[in-house]
Amino acid sequence: MRSFFRSIILVLALATLGSAAAADQQWRFPTDEITLKQWQEFRAEVLAKPGIERQEFANQLVLTSKKEFKIYVFTQPTHPAYPAVVIRAIVARGAGSEVRRMGHYAGDKKAFEKWWHEFDALDARIPGQIR
Repeated sequence: MRSFFRSIILVLALATLGSAAAADQQWRFPTDEITLKQWQEFRAEVLAKPGIERQEFANQLVLTSKKEFKIYVFTQPTHPAYPAVVIRAIVARGAGSEVRRMGHYAGDKKAFEKWWHEFDALDARIPGQIR
């Protein structure tokens, strides 16, 4: 688990070097709730990106794009929030930076919201660790 969080911190720290490129992050879909087909197509798009690094952790597929300075976390079928995705990136904010988190779900909304908040503490710590 520590190496998982270290890899996230490393990627996001590298993102501060290119935070201008990440500053215009947009939601992938116009709403949080999406269809299963949209989730499947998005997952396939991300998996097809060149240079994607893949890890599996706690019923989640973690896909890291150093080129885009993004981490995509897709739930696996045994995860309570399946199917869902959270996208995380560092963006410039004034003289510093912050984690921008976006997400979509095609399953249970309450399970997604619970999973969404599991990222709160991690996202709050990262900017302080990359200064």
